[in-house]
Amino acid sequence: MSFLARFRVLTKIVAVVAMLSVIAVAITWLGVTSLKSMDQSSDRMEAAAGEATMAQRLVVNLLAINRDEFELATDPRPENAKEMRAAVTSESKRFQENVQWFKDKALNPQLRAKLTELESDWARYQKELENTFKAAAAVQHFEMTAEMNKLREEALTSAHTAEKVRTNLRMLADGLQKEVDSISVESKEEYLRVSKLMMIVASIGIALGLAGGFMIGQYGIAAPLRDLVGPLDKIAEGDFAVEVPGTKRKDEVGQIASSVQQMAEKVRTTITEIKQSGREVTNASAEI
Repeated sequence: MSFLARFRVLTKIVAVVAMLSVIAVAITWLGVTSLKSMDQSSDRMEAAAGEATMAQRLVVNLLAINRDEFELATDPRPENAKEMRAAVTSESKRFQENVQWFKDKALNPQLRAKLTELESDWARYQKELENTFKAAAAVQHFEMTAEMNKLREEALTSAHTAEKVRTNLRMLADGLQKEVDSISVESKEEYLRVSKLMMIVASIGIALGLAGGFMIGQYGIAAPLRDLVGPLDKIAEGDFAVEVPGTKRKDEVGQIASSVQQMAEKVRTTITEIKQSGREVTNASAEI
């Protein structure tokens, strides 16, 4: 007896629907998982882009401080020195706030190592910048004197340190930009990979659904019903001595086959009884 014969038609239909539902759930889960992964990549890219932007701000802060220092070196008058001191203090505060933002946000160990090196260079630059202001305050005559030469030397010394800080900042910004590009490439590859996987899973799922539905419909419903056509035709022609296939099935087809078989047997029995009664009547008439 066929395996499908053990189940009712409704059960078979529900099985096909359940199989298609499982496939749909699997595809949905795959899509949701992909979207979650892409969302995480987007968050990482956004964070890296924010860090790259902040690194550029640090460069801007340092350039502004260095510009003010050289302006002081060219014009060390007290009023200009006071103005440059205020500008440098303001930019230094912004610089430190931006560095602190990095320290709070940065999770990458390499980035944290760069920040440690940057803070060390920044502290050294701050000392040399203070020496520049002291040299400017020591200038008494504003023509090319020994004090002016010393001021220029201090400015050039701090310029070298500032250049090192700028180099570190450029490396930091370049590294962050590379990270942004890398995450962008990873996100694109993840999108292509999952899209391809979803199409494959959907294609396989649809093929399995169609194959499963066809198998269940063909061998669980259609074929058994076609097997009943022959016996029913014979019964319609008056041949009640037929063996109806599928009587042992447990589904609706089996119930129909059993009913047809019982009907054929009852009709055959009834005909036999009628014939026997007719012979008895004939025999009785003959005796009379």
